Amino acid sequence: MNFNVDSRFVTLVPPENIIDVKEANKYFKKFIRKMRIKYGGFDYLAVIEFQKKSGRVHYHVLWNLDYIKQKKILKIWGDGKGSVFIKRIYNVDNLGAYLLKYMGKGVSDSRLFGNKAYLCSKGLKRASVENLSEDEYMEFLKKYNVENLKPSYIVKPYDSENYGLITEVEYNLKR
Repeated sequence: MNFNVDSRFVTLVPPENIIDVKEANKYFKKFIRKMRIKYGGFDYLAVIEFQKKSGRVHYHVLWNLDYIKQKKILKIWGDGKGSVFIKRIYNVDNLGAYLLKYMGKGVSDSRLFGNKAYLCSKGLKRASVENLSEDEYMEFLKKYNVENLKPSYIVKPYDSENYGLITEVEYNLKR
């Protein structure tokens, strides 16, 4: 909803071995302020992830800025230290599912308890969620002719205090 194939996917690894989420988030927010001073307003969505061996916090960020040289971002990110990887997303047809993959990796990590699993700019449009009964779901499948499509994303069924058993399924109608 907020990003498209011209958006950039950037991985940011701090220069210091930061393993505390709150400390890393302060560092990240300072970076965003500097970027806004230099490049003006932009939207972003950043997912927190931990490196396997070191436990170091790093960020997978989707933003709607035009291309900026890696060296320039690295200078703002860590005074030339740390790591910055830029990836164009022209071949990804579902950015939401792409980012959910990263979000799902660390969501059960105890370091995220009491912390946000992602950070984002204010004013992003939010997707609506519909709770469908089984009959409504079957009608949906017929209406959009997805009965023969393979789901692009499925969340394992879980119990909700308010709604009972919930299964989240995503279909990509472009495929």
